Amino acid sequence: MSNPSSKPDSNLDFDPIRSLMQDSGGGRPSNKTDPDYPDMPPSFEKEQTEKERRTVQTAKTLLFFYLLFVGFLVGVLMALRPAVSEAENRKLTKFPEFSLSAFLKGDYTAQITTWYADTYPLRDPMIATSHKLDSMRGFGAKASPIRPSSEIPTDMTPEELESYMQALENRETDSETGKTPEKETEPDPTGQVIENRYIVEDGSFELFYFNQEVSTQYALQIRKAASKLKGTAKVYDVVIPLRYSLYLSPELQKSLGVSDAEAAISYIYQMIGDNAVTVPLYSLFKDHKDEPLFFRTDHHWNGPGAHLACSAVLEAMGKAAIPLSSYRDSRQIEGFLGSLYNDAGKPESMSRHPDTVYAYVPNATNDITHYHDGNVYTNYGIISGVGATWNKYLTFLGGDFALSHIHNPTLTDGSSVVLVKESFGNAFAPFLVDAFEDVWVLDYRFFPMFNDQTLDEFVKEKNIENVIFLNNLIATSASARVSNLSSLIGD
Repeated sequence: MSNPSSKPDSNLDFDPIRSLMQDSGGGRPSNKTDPDYPDMPPSFEKEQTEKERRTVQTAKTLLFFYLLFVGFLVGVLMALRPAVSEAENRKLTKFPEFSLSAFLKGDYTAQITTWYADTYPLRDPMIATSHKLDSMRGFGAKASPIRPSSEIPTDMTPEELESYMQALENRETDSETGKTPEKETEPDPTGQVIENRYIVEDGSFELFYFNQEVSTQYALQIRKAASKLKGTAKVYDVVIPLRYSLYLSPELQKSLGVSDAEAAISYIYQMIGDNAVTVPLYSLFKDHKDEPLFFRTDHHWNGPGAHLACSAVLEAMGKAAIPLSSYRDSRQIEGFLGSLYNDAGKPESMSRHPDTVYAYVPNATNDITHYHDGNVYTNYGIISGVGATWNKYLTFLGGDFALSHIHNPTLTDGSSVVLVKESFGNAFAPFLVDAFEDVWVLDYRFFPMFNDQTLDEFVKEKNIENVIFLNNLIATSASARVSNLSSLIGD
């Protein structure tokens, strides 16, 4: 019987070449875990490795082209192509109509390329995924936590207000025709509050909570813009009161803890002072509160409200506004259930009282050019249909774009204006068209993402005479919006 602790007969396992390689440390190491498994010759192993590498590479290449082909097939299926991007809050470009001149100049194929990229069926999910990844990496604006409403100072002297503003300025900004319109009715006094919404049977009210520091920073940005544009363009600031301030009684507003809209706007205008022309709207809107100035199921205003505000701005500029009755083409879009309806969980009671969108096509032109995300969109209308999409507010300009341009072919006086806006400006811009030769619409939330210019650089490049800042009241107390303005205006 052999001794289990004894070594095997060395003569049986001895390999002089392998032994030499192991002793000298050269060549490949032997299989230590299984000494009886024969090693392959180096040349054979090299050939096998190269063959496997080529096989994997071929498989990867075939998979890539397969996925590319599948993506192409999905992309060309017309029935799957969306007409609206809910993620970007805008209508997508339409397939271009063929014209021989555009084809010969190469414009037609460029328009098809833009259409293909803009209406890809998986665009919204990919955008949502991109935004999610950005947020995970720490990019993008963060939603500000809901903070209690600040007391609105009403007894501070001008010197005290200026001192407070100066103190904030010295430190960094805290960065967030046809149918006659129906009459607005008084709301049901009984309702429920969900977050910053007061919900009644036929609609909802977006509520406003004043933040003194952020509102002061907003005023500082307007003052800074006016200072940089002094001698170049005249600056106007317009703060839009919200529907709750017109239709909820002062007692109910107090019980809800919301801020006095008129006092908040007055404070902001005091802070701006005579650095820019401020256009008050609250009393004007109060006098017209029986008109459909705002939607009941969406947080935006309606065409008549935007027209009333634009008329006041044009009057401040010394220009005459066109009355609604003088528009040759108007649109009424029925059955609108907007953002407030969706936020409330689509209650059946609200669905029984949909809104009607009242839109008015400028007499001079309905053509508009959009610039967004490196693309140019020319086949939109200033006022257009919205198809079956729920967001019928998209009838105004087609939604939110970084920059838009409207040329009035009936004027040659060189008059020009840029509207610096958030989404409320979409319904406002059409009423500027008949009063200016060139109207620029700049969304300050997106423009800095696609353009390195500051506002004053843009105004000087385009020889713009007038600048209008238009913001709803909530935007003036939102740190994210003030941060967006700061990015546009620059140091």
